[in-house]
Amino acid sequence: MGSIVCFGDSNTWGFCSDGCTRFDRDTRWTGIIAKNLAGRYQIVEEGLNGRTANETDVDEPYLNGRNYADACVLSHRPIDILIVMLGNNDIKKRYNKSAADIADSIVELVSGMERILLEKQPEKFRIILISPKGIDKRALGDEFDETSMKNSHLLGGLLEQKAAERGWAFLDADIPDVSLSGDGLHLSEQGHKALAEHIMDKI
Repeated sequence: MGSIVCFGDSNTWGFCSDGCTRFDRDTRWTGIIAKNLAGRYQIVEEGLNGRTANETDVDEPYLNGRNYADACVLSHRPIDILIVMLGNNDIKKRYNKSAADIADSIVELVSGMERILLEKQPEKFRIILISPKGIDKRALGDEFDETSMKNSHLLGGLLEQKAAERGWAFLDADIPDVSLSGDGLHLSEQGHKALAEHIMDKI
C-alpha cells in the first residue's frame, strides 16, 4: 500500500471554528481521501495549527514548517505522493511579507523536501502543491489586515507558475466551492468535502 503525506496547517489538521475544535476524521479532507483510497494508499496527516512555511513565532518556534519538513518526509518514507498546502499563516500582519515573498518561502520549503527525498528515497514520488483558500473580511482583526487578505488571493497565481516550472502538480483551492466557515479563515465542512474532491482528481 502506498503512502500520501499531507503537510499543512490548521486547514489540514481540520480546525473547526464552529465549536467542535477539530472536524472528525470522516469530515476532514484528509479523512475523505483516506476513505476513498482505502486499500491503495495510507494517508499521513501532518497538519499543525499556525504552521508557517519558514517564519518563526517567538512564542511558538515549532510552528516554522521549514525546520520540521526534512525530518517529516524522512520519517514517513517511502512516500508516493507529497501534498503541501501552506500560506495562510505567512500572510499574518506581524510577518510583513508580500505575496511574492510567501510564494518563494513555500517553494523553498517544498524544494527542500523534494531534495531530501531524492537523496534518501530510491522510490519515485510525486508532489502536489496546493495554494490555500484565500481569507475573507470576517478574518480581519488582530492578526490579519486588508493586505493579508489581498496577499492570500494573489498567492495562487504565483505558486501555479512556480509549480509548473518544477514539474509539480498544482491545485488552487481559492475557488467558490471550497467554502470557509464563519471565521473567514478555516474551511467549512462543505469546504473540506469540495477540497477532497479536487485533490482526488489530482491524485
